[in-house]
Amino acid sequence: MRLDLGPYAEEFRSYLMNTALFPSHAVVAVFVARNTDVRDMFVHTPARSAVKEYHHYELAIPGMKLTIGMGKLIPEEARHGCSFRSADGLVYLTHRMNRAAIAHLMKGARVGQRVKDEAEQFRLRYKTLF
Repeated sequence: MRLDLGPYAEEFRSYLMNTALFPSHAVVAVFVARNTDVRDMFVHTPARSAVKEYHHYELAIPGMKLTIGMGKLIPEEARHGCSFRSADGLVYLTHRMNRAAIAHLMKGARVGQRVKDEAEQFRLRYKTLF
């Protein structure tokens, strides 16, 4: 998947290449799950959220979620809560990952038959967990 960061792409690329400071019109929030289990072990590439005022993406790795926003219209409270910009380097602790969001992402996922078969075998083996 390609991230469309519009006119902010070069500014963010420069930051990632360590040739510029963190972009002035960007926010990143880091969420870590306090209680995880196999249902939280999900990874997805950045998915664009339905935010019209600015570019907003979310991505997940097991036990962690990152939100990335870029644009001039990012709410001020989001700017203050940015994990990279805040004086305290904020990281948000959550009870669990957002399973509704994961379920929504899975509805649109394209999964090969081999992966489906392995997932079904896993589900049957550990059905008491689900």
